[in-house]
Amino acid sequence: NMKYLFTLLIAITLVTPVRAQEFEEGQAWAYKTRDHETESFIQITHIDDGPEDDRIVSISINNLKMEIINSPESYLKFLPHLPVSENMLKSNVTHQVNSVSLPTMSYVGYDTWKEQYDAGKAGWWTIDVREIVSSTEEMINQKINEMGGDFPVLK
Repeated sequence: NMKYLFTLLIAITLVTPVRAQEFEEGQAWAYKTRDHETESFIQITHIDDGPEDDRIVSISINNLKMEIINSPESYLKFLPHLPVSENMLKSNVTHQVNSVSLPTMSYVGYDTWKEQYDAGKAGWWTIDVREIVSSTEEMINQKINEMGGDFPVLK
């Protein structure tokens, strides 16, 4: 009987999926960054239930060097709120790092997103974090081009 129980426990262990990382609110993680942003890291602000076997993890991204076309001497260094797929995030993080105090805007962004998400009007990112950063950088610079000189210069 004991041998049967032991064999059963081993079989259950082999077929039960193990999560590589257990994310928690407040944690900070290094991730697979763009080449020029190796000091960048993400911080988890909220975790929500998502579809089926995925959760939606709201993150901020710190220590970025996003180039802004009308401010060649400055970089955008922080993205306050991005909802992302937990499954994607697991394949992007490399190791846990020390967390930092986040600006209030990280939480305001979440509240706005959550309200829209609950109403079925907002989604979440499923592409790699570094691709999210590049896409966001492109969108910001495209908006600056559209606005012409009406966009404030970053200092």
